[in-house]
Amino acid sequence: MKKEFNQRFDHEIDLDVLEHPAEPRLSENATWLLAQRYFIHRYDEEEGGVRQERSFEEFARRVARIIASAETLYLDKNDAKSLLWLQTLEKNIFNDILNRRFLFNSPCLFGAGAGMTTDPKLSTLVYKSPDHMTFEEYETLLASKTKNQQLFACFVIDIPDSIEGIFDSVKDASIISKFGGGVGGNFGWLREKGAGINGGTGGQASGPISFMETWNTMGSVVVQGGKRRAALMGMLFDNHPDIMDFIDAKTEENKLSYFNISVCVSDALLKAVEEEGDFPLISRIDGSVAKTVKAKDLWNKLSESAWKRGDPGVFFIDRANADNLLKLDPEWRIESTNPCGEQPLPNYTSCNLGSINVEAFVTSKGGLPAFDTDGFVDQVYRSIYYLDLVIDACSYPLPRIEERTKRIRPVGLGVMGLADAAILLGMRYGGERFDEYCTSLGESMAAAALCATEEIVSVIGKAPFDESHLVKDLFHKFRDETGQKELFTAEWLKSTTIEDIISLIALMRGSETVPYTLINAIESIVNNEGLGSEEERLAKVKDVLKALESGQIRNSRRLSIAPTGSISMLMDTSSGIEPNFAWTWTRRIIKKDGEGHELREFCHKLLSEELHQELKQTGCISDPTYVTAYDISTDEHVAVTGIFSRYIDSGISKTVNLPYSADVEDVQKVYEMCYKLGTKGITIYRDGSRSAQPIEVKKKEEGVPHTSKVKQRPGLVVFGKTIKQKTPWGSMYVTLNFDGTEPFEVFASIGKSGSELNAMTEALSRAISIGLRSGGKLEDFIATLKGLSGKEYWVFDYDDTHVARSIPDAIAMLLEKLIEKEEKPGEKHDLRCPECGSPMEMISGCAYCFSCGHSPCK
Repeated sequence: MKKEFNQRFDHEIDLDVLEHPAEPRLSENATWLLAQRYFIHRYDEEEGGVRQERSFEEFARRVARIIASAETLYLDKNDAKSLLWLQTLEKNIFNDILNRRFLFNSPCLFGAGAGMTTDPKLSTLVYKSPDHMTFEEYETLLASKTKNQQLFACFVIDIPDSIEGIFDSVKDASIISKFGGGVGGNFGWLREKGAGINGGTGGQASGPISFMETWNTMGSVVVQGGKRRAALMGMLFDNHPDIMDFIDAKTEENKLSYFNISVCVSDALLKAVEEEGDFPLISRIDGSVAKTVKAKDLWNKLSESAWKRGDPGVFFIDRANADNLLKLDPEWRIESTNPCGEQPLPNYTSCNLGSINVEAFVTSKGGLPAFDTDGFVDQVYRSIYYLDLVIDACSYPLPRIEERTKRIRPVGLGVMGLADAAILLGMRYGGERFDEYCTSLGESMAAAALCATEEIVSVIGKAPFDESHLVKDLFHKFRDETGQKELFTAEWLKSTTIEDIISLIALMRGSETVPYTLINAIESIVNNEGLGSEEERLAKVKDVLKALESGQIRNSRRLSIAPTGSISMLMDTSSGIEPNFAWTWTRRIIKKDGEGHELREFCHKLLSEELHQELKQTGCISDPTYVTAYDISTDEHVAVTGIFSRYIDSGISKTVNLPYSADVEDVQKVYEMCYKLGTKGITIYRDGSRSAQPIEVKKKEEGVPHTSKVKQRPGLVVFGKTIKQKTPWGSMYVTLNFDGTEPFEVFASIGKSGSELNAMTEALSRAISIGLRSGGKLEDFIATLKGLSGKEYWVFDYDDTHVARSIPDAIAMLLEKLIEKEEKPGEKHDLRCPECGSPMEMISGCAYCFSCGHSPCK
């Protein structure tokens, strides 16, 4: 039976049950993050003053109320049904948040009601029960929104090739950052370094990298919305004359520290690499060839830089534009993405994000775990509707961005909790069953999101986005290419069968006109049983084709998979489509008596006490479904990205984690695999790579030469130092002996004698000793081991600001302590959180702290 749009909403929500849960909905970990980062101040009439929000329910009420108020723009206040629908809509948003099914991006959670909640009159309207709200009060909230109600995460602007344009872009980026948004831009239109400048003064241009430094300076003094440091994305076309310098732009430590950088890799470069040909770099002054390089040399340099430190990422710009629904108009060409890469956007537009927690849809069927596909499809429908309302509820940082965003109405719905859902379903992340599950999930998302944006127009009655005529033009262009004039006409639609639709999809795949993710979404409607019987799905796909052919859809973009670092932590689930990164971590928190701080260990919610003890005793978990990013092969990392790339029309923020032993060729294989699988971009991170010094030319050091001959011990008595510290597996002892002033040998042990873990620890120390006695430098061993990640994080007694992330990392830290290595300011090379000192993991192209939720580019 066909399900109407409003049937996908719950019309019988019991507020009393929702507002008074029998037990806390969130873990202690999530509750801490909520209080630290998301609660805002509000006026409380009972207390007669301003206080901070105190509960998950209070927080969810504010967000749901503010978003629902935007619906008043589309309702008749004189219709009695309008108020009932407003209340139902708000309750559904409230219900979905509290039951951990859906959450908006962080700026929406920070910004909803900002500037209103401390006003006594408006605060009452924000927090009172929806059953007591009037239509006029919803209208009042929408009309009273302040300039601080900035709800979007992603912005892209352009940087014109003029001094006025450059500094206008700096000003615009600073305003966006001030209101909590991450901003990206392509610096590739700026003339190359050394080129003549406009005005005939005889001066020379300083090039795009120098102006990126100007942006970076802006980022250092602007805090996003008072909550987060600035997050910037800098891109450059691969044929820019300064491309080699751009690739090296972040090799110097702390340079462009507020930037993620990516190279816009064209199809032309990849073709030239394959053919081992030349590649022209084009002057930005007159379009002439400034120089010619070997395509392979450029590709190797890009890959080597990413291998060294994870920068730059790659953005397959031609792929992004081929999949752009607005591609017939150059005004909407895509040149850059937001800082995490999940939103390729036209210049001076923005996108709001939200994510469905797929783990919340794992249920039980016949005593076995099962995924609630029908419930998930309903959630996709509702979530697209919610995100479309955010476009109207938002106060934009710049009028130009508001005007252009509302003309195309992009939304970015994604998922989180994929890794945790896999555990609950008994699947190994990266396994065959997991890949099948991801395919089914992607199909359901794509089909439901496309149907939702069509039904918001055809069923709900809202207008299509202003530039939707471009979709109509796109389908007319495709029809003309086929020579089938009857295609999409009423007569054709009436007589079309499933077989005809399948043939049409094959025709579309043979054309470059229709975006490939749109083709896959259309095919998914045909295949997805969650949308009804075969007859109902045929009727639905006809409705969608009719809407596309006539330009009658609500949104130009629908899906985007974001990192979801903090919001997934808030929902007690895994991040985005990433695997889990750790099973335990520590946090420094205030003691219950308020006197000082204590270190607390937190465990992953799916880690049973039995598994926790196994992890502590053996350092690993025997259950094969419990895998981390470092247990998963490179091919498995890439495969999940490729699967979702078939269906996500915007982009995917995903990091492929490589082992420390990976080489440059491994990086290139990842890039080439991702390109073949249809991704729009990818970031790689080689474990421990950012703890290594950039390569530099050094004078030959005096000292013991490297030799294959192992030096004998100097005698029976040697001078040494020993340090003892606690670890999750028992006490660790590290002894460093010296030959004169030179480190000579290392002994390390952990836990019980005779255990496998102790044997491996002792073996590592013996290997270090052999290296030292063969002329190796202790500092090199420390740099190699430091930053390697395991499955347990802990801190040592002597230093509660630095967290050990594995046994090798711990040995490096203790050796560093034994030689009292002094770090110069700005010389830290591992990924440590600037707020709490814990180790940070590379998730979806961005560093993220699991201990406090900090990330530089959310």
